[in-house]
Amino acid sequence: MKYTLIALSLLFLSSCENTINIRGNLLTAEDMKMIKVGETTKEDLLSIAGPPTYTEQYGGKGWYYVGEETRTTSFFNPKVTERKVIYFSFSDKNVIQRIQIHDESEGLEIKPIDDKTPTLGRDPALFKEIFGSIGKYDEGKHRAGYV
Repeated sequence: MKYTLIALSLLFLSSCENTINIRGNLLTAEDMKMIKVGETTKEDLLSIAGPPTYTEQYGGKGWYYVGEETRTTSFFNPKVTERKVIYFSFSDKNVIQRIQIHDESEGLEIKPIDDKTPTLGRDPALFKEIFGSIGKYDEGKHRAGYV
């Protein structure tokens, strides 16, 4: 009985272990030390950090690396421990000319509104939706193969 209680206690305590999840492309401090403004090229950046999360559209020359680390303890909601958006701007010769680093302290929390969005048009009941088209069409004219 004593050993069963100890085993159950250890099993219960092991379920409270933190789970660390990294999503996106979170560059480390070692990666950032290897990247130099005015020296590092796009090809170098690809070999150091991998492909960007997304690139500037419409002719822009910037690359964005977005990543976050979260910790989850058992059944609680995950907590963000690190979040970064790193922007690399390139010159015409594909050399990094500027680096901007943004973290979670600059982010804004967006709270969704619980209101419903009104839609235009009818709001048919289920019965009308299922049986509403009965008798609306002339059977002879709308058969497949009618000429």
